[in-house]
Amino acid sequence: MQDFSIAALTEMTIGLASGLNDQDRFNRLLDAIRKVVACDCVVLMSRQGYTLIPLAMQGLTRDTLGRRFEIKDHPRFDAICRSKHTVRFEDNSELPDPFDGLLLQHKGEIPIHACMGLPLIFGDTLLGVLTLDSLTPDAFKHIPDRSLEVLAAIAASTLKMALTFSQLEAQARQTQQRFEELNEESWERDGGELIGNSDAMQAMKLDLEVVAPSDF
Repeated sequence: MQDFSIAALTEMTIGLASGLNDQDRFNRLLDAIRKVVACDCVVLMSRQGYTLIPLAMQGLTRDTLGRRFEIKDHPRFDAICRSKHTVRFEDNSELPDPFDGLLLQHKGEIPIHACMGLPLIFGDTLLGVLTLDSLTPDAFKHIPDRSLEVLAAIAASTLKMALTFSQLEAQARQTQQRFEELNEESWERDGGELIGNSDAMQAMKLDLEVVAPSDF
């Protein structure tokens, strides 16, 4: 297979930038990957501690998204997570495939097939993995390493952006909750007097005493 074209990579990044939400961006990423890499299934997973959690997938049964994969229990995942580069497994590898029985195009254990995994590293942190499987042996054999490095970098950036947005949203919700609690406790008025004994309320009362004599 030839190196990925600039046009294909450009289309990939533009599509990700125009995604409506995280799930939409994940699905666009997998769509773009399958345009440049022929495969029967592709899965994007995030790492949470010692567990891999599927975020988006194509080619596998829908219940895959509800599963959790302990890294130590799956030698292929363990090998990917320990690596800094793409891991291409031998077509006849004896390592059990974690997706046995989940492939849409094949029931039961997956026969001899091509399999590879890309560790998604941002900075020095492993954010997750991207796995690709093909029922055609040697399907990934001739893909240049550099092309896969670029693909991994794009996927890692997409995942990092999603995780950052989720963290910011969580912080915003927490701040809003604290603000509402402060309002409930401290902004009740009885005859013009502020009621509340929290540290924030006491600090506010001191500030009011300072500015009260002024024109403010």
